[in-house]
Amino acid sequence: MNLAVSGSHYPSARCGASLIELLAAMSILSVILLMLSTALDASLGQFRISTDRSVNRSSGRAALQWIEQDLRTTVLPIPLPFASTPNTTTNTQREFFSERSFLPFEINRLRNADNLSSLPNAANEFGRLCFAAWLDEELILDPGSNIDTAQGTQISLVGYYVAFTKDTPLASDNTASMKLFRHLRPASPFQGGRYSSGFLLHNHLKINASLNLDRPLDERDSAAIRRGNFTNRSLPALIGMRREDPADPAIKGSPAWPALPLSDYLLSPPPSLTPNRGEITAWQTAGSSVHDTVFPDQPVCSNVIRFELEAFRRLETSPGILENLDAEGVNSHFGLNGGSEWPCLVVPDYLKLTLSIVSESVATTLTNYQDWIIDWAIEDPSQWSDTRKRIEGGIQTFEIQIQVRRQQS
Repeated sequence: MNLAVSGSHYPSARCGASLIELLAAMSILSVILLMLSTALDASLGQFRISTDRSVNRSSGRAALQWIEQDLRTTVLPIPLPFASTPNTTTNTQREFFSERSFLPFEINRLRNADNLSSLPNAANEFGRLCFAAWLDEELILDPGSNIDTAQGTQISLVGYYVAFTKDTPLASDNTASMKLFRHLRPASPFQGGRYSSGFLLHNHLKINASLNLDRPLDERDSAAIRRGNFTNRSLPALIGMRREDPADPAIKGSPAWPALPLSDYLLSPPPSLTPNRGEITAWQTAGSSVHDTVFPDQPVCSNVIRFELEAFRRLETSPGILENLDAEGVNSHFGLNGGSEWPCLVVPDYLKLTLSIVSESVATTLTNYQDWIIDWAIEDPSQWSDTRKRIEGGIQTFEIQIQVRRQQS
């Protein structure tokens, strides 16, 4: 029997893909996936950069608004009748300093009579600012300030500084960065180290009038201005020493210290990272030790790579001629030997402020304190270090001119 077998009943050699075809298809698919992943990674990178810039822009603007808001309430010199300067002072000095009461306005201050610093935990490579201000109650945010609104606002002490601190409180997280902090000693009837009253009293006694009732009538007051001492080295630090009573000896104030401190980089770390917050009855008791507590300063801006301050005062340098003078010009005008250090008895008309922030991706590569210290005088890119080049690739800079309130408060 003959069996006819159709060839169509056998599988064809062309029914499936060959190994070479499969490999080619996989290669093409791999190239497509690689292109897609590269495009996605680039898109995510741009998104992260855009997000970082947006966050830094908001953070920088918020910090500048805080500083500007505080500066517009600066305490200005007030009349102090019969408190004259000695005859040894020049006419220019006498016209400016005589019969007025002053408080220090500190900008990058280095010298003082106490050998102390108002902001000892600041990174000295950055700008520092410390002054007295007429803050409204809602800007103090302190449970123990106890301001009597019927008496109006009272004088607080405000400072801005940069410090190297941890990013999180987690013990396992050792990341740290430079941050801009706002320090506040709020107005209060209490005179403990937490508040401004004791520091204001000490400054007034040392600068303006000693209130020594036993002083003979023919003896000049020992206060600095009444002796003709107007230089920074002759004057106390604004937040250095305090008094609870004019007759009591001065007490060294607790240092300002930032949140999440790294004790390796802080000159005066507190004995405990958890301040005594006390009960409400302790806050209401004048003699309670809770008033000596200094709370950790909260950052107003993170990843700060640059914070610089330059002050100017408009003065009549010759009859009818007004000039905007920097620190050296003001010192020269009043015959002071302070050089480029701003004379703290002179409240500036305005400040030029430069604030630079780096992106989070760049900040994570700056692991050491010294990585954050940049010599900005080097402008030639060919002389930049690798660290400087990374910073320049992710930096945002804010420059602003802030007017200090000139009308009498």
